[in-house]
Amino acid sequence: RRSSARIAAVPISPRWVCAPTTIWIVRWTCPSPAAGASVKNLVIDGMQIVAGSSMLTNSTSFICDSSGTLENLHFRNCTLAGGGNLAVMLGYVPEVGLIRYCSATNCSLSDNTSGYGLSCGGLVAQTRSIGISNCYVRDISINISRNTTTSGIGGIMGFTYQPVLSVQNSYATGTITTTT
Repeated sequence: RRSSARIAAVPISPRWVCAPTTIWIVRWTCPSPAAGASVKNLVIDGMQIVAGSSMLTNSTSFICDSSGTLENLHFRNCTLAGGGNLAVMLGYVPEVGLIRYCSATNCSLSDNTSGYGLSCGGLVAQTRSIGISNCYVRDISINISRNTTTSGIGGIMGFTYQPVLSVQNSYATGTITTTT
């Protein structure tokens, strides 16, 4: 579904620009910033994360879990394959989190595990409570074909346990395909 909502242009002045890279995972341990911490001003182009198909994967994402602020993080041309909490940017928000001015463009997500619970979203896989503003997911491809236990799948966010604090001035475009 396309949205006609527009967001204001946000200047990208990253401190770090990461070159294309592939992360082949034997035992995935992605970063989990301390509660209340901020991650800001990154552009990541060409990230590939492939979790082993025979392992129980808690989160397949750039950041495993965070209850802090994620701001001005931009992902382009990324490919992620795994299970558990599957998302480009953030796997799980255990408490209240805030995401502002973040994006994922031309990324693909797919499950390569079966038999485990799956939440899948373009930016965030699973949350207890979150505020999202001025974010977008553009030209995403989500393909869920192996997992039969799915909590939720969405363009921006997959699943929430509690009511979302707010989603403002944000949109997603792309395709979601399920064959389970």
